[in-house]
Amino acid sequence: MTTTGRRGAVALALLTGLAACGGGGDGGPQTVFTYQTFNSTVPGDSTVRAVGFDRDSGGLVIDLENLRGTLTRDTDALDIAGLIVDANGRSGNTWSDGTTTVSPSNAAAFTGTYDFLIPVTVTRGGLSDTFLVGVATRHQDLPGGSATFSGQSAVGGVLTGGGSGASGFEAVGDLTLSADFTSGLVDVVMESLSGAGVPFDKVTLSDLAILNGAGDAIFADAAGSGIEMTSGGVVIQPLGTIDDFAATGSFFGGDGNGPAEAGGTFYAEGPDGQIFGIFVADQRN
Repeated sequence: MTTTGRRGAVALALLTGLAACGGGGDGGPQTVFTYQTFNSTVPGDSTVRAVGFDRDSGGLVIDLENLRGTLTRDTDALDIAGLIVDANGRSGNTWSDGTTTVSPSNAAAFTGTYDFLIPVTVTRGGLSDTFLVGVATRHQDLPGGSATFSGQSAVGGVLTGGGSGASGFEAVGDLTLSADFTSGLVDVVMESLSGAGVPFDKVTLSDLAILNGAGDAIFADAAGSGIEMTSGGVVIQPLGTIDDFAATGSFFGGDGNGPAEAGGTFYAEGPDGQIFGIFVADQRN
């Protein structure tokens, strides 16, 4: 895999959320804990994670975000520092604080059945981007062993090589996310990618590190992480030498066997352009 330096600006804005009840430390489930589904109206709070990216007016990613917040289930109030604070709850299925709106995404790439997260469209500053917002898995509830998750992916990019000006593309495809909870590593494979002008059919993110994000089970690029793009099984370099690579994501919900869902985002940049994407797993295999 091609391993590169990271921009180092993955935003992990921390908001005091629901305190973990009972239990003792990491290394596997310590208590009986029931995760409420995202649309549950059982009174109480759920700690949530919002995962996505910021883009500039030219459509290029300038930062990844993995933000912590609180969903008050009985009132549907959503409070995510750095993204949105809507104390009144959803109106017409949309959260709004006067500056930012968050509403369920109708993107064709995300047609799965989700219990603990929802893909959303975040609109702010005249720009709209896809985020994942969901009930965060507690880090202390991660099991030993490993698990495989499957779902969907959406990848886009702007290529500037070849001397013909910038060209953009969008692709959708399948996702396999393999989590080794014992070693603390995640591999992500986005494949069967298709769309006009897409120069590859597979993107692989390797050796992302599972981390404890203020008590939540998250993952991100680290030393040794890498990205690789292939077309027909052949490694290609549509960006030239990759100068910058970053990825981040979260596990969502769970049961006695571990997290139920997962999702994340990434970008890579080089002298010939930038690619970026978001992926979501709605099924644990």
